[in-house]
Amino acid sequence: MADAGPADPPIDPVADEEAALIRAAGGGDRSAFDELYARHHRMVVARLTHLLGPAVAVEDLVQDTFLRAYRALPRFRAECPFRYWLLRIATHTARAERRSARRSIWRLFLGSDEEAATRVPVPAEAEAYPELVAVHAALDRLSAPLREAVILFELEGRTLAEISGELGVSIHTIAARVRRGRAALREHLTRMGCARLGGASLVVCAGEST
Repeated sequence: MADAGPADPPIDPVADEEAALIRAAGGGDRSAFDELYARHHRMVVARLTHLLGPAVAVEDLVQDTFLRAYRALPRFRAECPFRYWLLRIATHTARAERRSARRSIWRLFLGSDEEAATRVPVPAEAEAYPELVAVHAALDRLSAPLREAVILFELEGRTLAEISGELGVSIHTIAARVRRGRAALREHLTRMGCARLGGASLVVCAGEST
């Protein structure tokens, strides 16, 4: 009796449904894109909040991320999972926001009343969890590659393979960035006087905000 050939891969109806939505949205179907937005909104909010910190109101940046995705969707070729592609756009949006914030030195020349008027209200969680704010203050001192690797690995719980696939960087490079980033983060937290957090897991600190 001849050996049976390899079994066909199981059909994933959820993946098939999302692929149909992606094709429709890429063709200009707004209702299909609205469904993709509803499915992935929380994921994008989490990514932007992790990268920018709890003191940043991210909803406008969420809209910016999805607008960029909508415009780029006709060029999406499914060379990686859609969520990786979308999170990559969110990561670029966060990078641009950080660069923009650092360039805004004109605020130094405003009067105190004018400066107060430009401030975005700080989300309640930023005041409720000072430890998380301290962690993000230390993260802000890391280079962008180290910072993103540590955040994705520690705060989001991504595996090295997932981060590698999403960012398009080798797994060995990601592992090195996580290792160096964690060591630098502990050093910064200790220098900031956060001795208790210096040896703590970021996952614990991030978990307090959920």
